[in-house]
Amino acid sequence: IIGVDHVIKGWDIGVMDMQIGEKADLIIAPEYGYGKIGNPPKIQGDATLRFTIELLSAHERRPTKWMMNDEERIKVTLKLKEDGNLKFKEKEFKEAEGLYREAISHLDAVQNDNAEIKNLRKTILVNIAVV
Repeated sequence: IIGVDHVIKGWDIGVMDMQIGEKADLIIAPEYGYGKIGNPPKIQGDATLRFTIELLSAHERRPTKWMMNDEERIKVTLKLKEDGNLKFKEKEFKEAEGLYREAISHLDAVQNDNAEIKNLRKTILVNIAVV
């Protein structure tokens, strides 16, 4: 799934700009791939990745957190937290944890940190600890 931290950042960015049926060569710098650590044993640290891909189909295309501004990231974070709370109440703990972790990921991308953001982060991290 593109745009929700299920794949490397280079895929999130590259694929979101593609049209159905389009082919592309993605050359992904280490900071948008697996970074200094890599993904042993197949991908060494600081590796530049090269992919040739074709987009065959797409479902709902929502912007990635990298395409959002801070206000949008915070709005998505609050929605993910709310959805996580609902899953928690339904005793669907794994789903709740996943939503909370996705919320933290969006919050970590916020450029202008402040007390409100820090409190929201703390609340979500407590929720993760509980599940």
